[in-house]
Amino acid sequence: MRLTLNRLISFYLLGCLMILAFVERTAGSVPLQVFHIEINKGYILLYFTIIIIVLTLLFRFYNRFDLVIAFLFIKSGFDLLPVFFNSSLGTSTYWYYFSMVISMPLIYFVFREFTGSISKIISVLSIFGVFLTAQVLITAMANGYEYSNSMYKVYMRIPFAHSNIIGAILLAILFLRIVSGRINRLNIIINAVLLFGLIIIQSIGSVLLLVGWFLIVKFLKAKENHNYLQLFSIVALVLIAVFVFIASTSVQEMILGSSLKNADISVLTSRRTDIWGLAILEWLKNPWLGTGLGVTSYDLGFEIVSTGVHNIVIDFAVQSGIVGVVLYGSAVIKGFRIKGRFESSASRKALLVAMLIILLFSMFEVCYFHYAGLFFFWMFMGLYNADFAE
Repeated sequence: MRLTLNRLISFYLLGCLMILAFVERTAGSVPLQVFHIEINKGYILLYFTIIIIVLTLLFRFYNRFDLVIAFLFIKSGFDLLPVFFNSSLGTSTYWYYFSMVISMPLIYFVFREFTGSISKIISVLSIFGVFLTAQVLITAMANGYEYSNSMYKVYMRIPFAHSNIIGAILLAILFLRIVSGRINRLNIIINAVLLFGLIIIQSIGSVLLLVGWFLIVKFLKAKENHNYLQLFSIVALVLIAVFVFIASTSVQEMILGSSLKNADISVLTSRRTDIWGLAILEWLKNPWLGTGLGVTSYDLGFEIVSTGVHNIVIDFAVQSGIVGVVLYGSAVIKGFRIKGRFESSASRKALLVAMLIILLFSMFEVCYFHYAGLFFFWMFMGLYNADFAE
């Protein structure tokens, strides 16, 4: 079999998926003794990406200037500056985060070179989604907690990621499949499996987003076809759902984690808003360049949180300052702006939706500084800008 650029990229995708699925740097972060390789996931992914980059360059010398890559590499350069001015930064932690920063343009570059069939990529990702669902199901059966127990979701961790980020990726794959228009009996079964995975990991936000999208699509189609009976049915269904939510304390607790009577914005966001306030104060210490890459600890009074800010804008502002936020935002915006001839492509629209889902989750989760979320987002961005075949 002759090695081609597209086969090399396909090999890169499969290799990265296996690294994400089976490699974890500490056994303690994976509660179950499932099969995994205990090495730093980030470094392996970065080294593997660099090797593929070199091989890709041997296949094709790419001489077109790409602003997405330029913005991301410039941001990487600015992220290095605190190393020279702040000796208190934890070296190992800093380079762990920097490996993620430098991986962004590299992953994007590899998939931007893809010119093969996008259907094959979607098929590979669909199989991977089913595989993740199987891992989640096995974990759910073995973690020792009932589905209704609050500890159930805490222990819903596999080498790939924890529950919320698994939900973001499964939902992105599901939307990628639906929006690209792949509808037959087998695909319906696969979609049902992915939805089952979202339910198992208790990703309520993902399920609600999926239901909301479905109702909006149905509403717009009914409006376009002047189907007033269907319009009335959708509106009535939404009103009934709102009434049940307001009237039922148990439904409120299931969706929000607390009843409306006892909840405030801090409780509803799992203390994220408290962390955001402290993070903004941290950002003000060096608003232009940030305080450097790595996790900052925040004292909430009753506990010290060291799991990240859970907001892509605030977290990037703290770590990379206004300069980093502007450069990253410029790369994303430039990546979204592609030639008009691509606008009619269902697959490209599906890739755009998948990226928007990860960005939406990044407003409340750490998808941006997690190798699974980071890899999938920049893979989608690269494919979105690639001249692939339908």
